[in-house]
Amino acid sequence: MPIIARFYNIIIKMYYIEDEHNPPHIHAKYNEFEGIYNIATGKARYSNLPKNADRLVHEFLDQYRERLLIMWDKQDFEMLEFIEE
Repeated sequence: MPIIARFYNIIIKMYYIEDEHNPPHIHAKYNEFEGIYNIATGKARYSNLPKNADRLVHEFLDQYRERLLIMWDKQDFEMLEFIEE
């Protein structure tokens, strides 16, 4: 599972499509906490992330939504640099 971003001790990963299922989503890990977020809607399928980490993941999704969907479709992963606004 490629790591596509690291920021504030949060790790964002995306599985290869053959190992994963739709809808397109990311996996976020922060220490012992984790979450799975729908890329298109930002809705968490599952998350026990603390509120501040959850907020940062949502900001990341808002900033990179289009690129994340392209990565999911093309399976061409790249490292993204998140800068909190």
